[in-house]
Amino acid sequence: MVADQTFPPLPQSVLFCCDHNAVRSPMAEGIMKKLYGTECYIQSVGVKNDLEIDGFAVTVCAEMDVELSRHRSRSFDEMEQWGDDLSSFDLVLALSPASQRRAPTPAMATGAGARWATLVQGDLFHPLALDCATPAPADRGPTAR
Repeated sequence: MVADQTFPPLPQSVLFCCDHNAVRSPMAEGIMKKLYGTECYIQSVGVKNDLEIDGFAVTVCAEMDVELSRHRSRSFDEMEQWGDDLSSFDLVLALSPASQRRAPTPAMATGAGARWATLVQGDLFHPLALDCATPAPADRGPTAR
């Protein structure tokens, strides 16, 4: 039997970001919403919003009872124009190098508990198990491995 693992408390808000907000970040948003419901505010965003949601992503998520067919791709610029304060998210997960460069910098973080992480290809995905201490402003954040 595996011993119970204790994870840090769930952040109040999570932002997943990738290049086009068409595959990775919407899938992560949908899966986390399914797992945690309304326990925290969850959004996804892309560097650009030039693509529609990927049909394969919709199909794969539908097999897990995660609804993505109504997802509308959105960019960082678009969210800011709508009045979203991107620096107010407690946890920002960059799923690509381009989104890591575009994501709000740690210096912009308004909350004392803000955490930053970057997942690279091949990482195991469990956002609550990441070591995501707030980095120094010159650092773009830890890379989870």
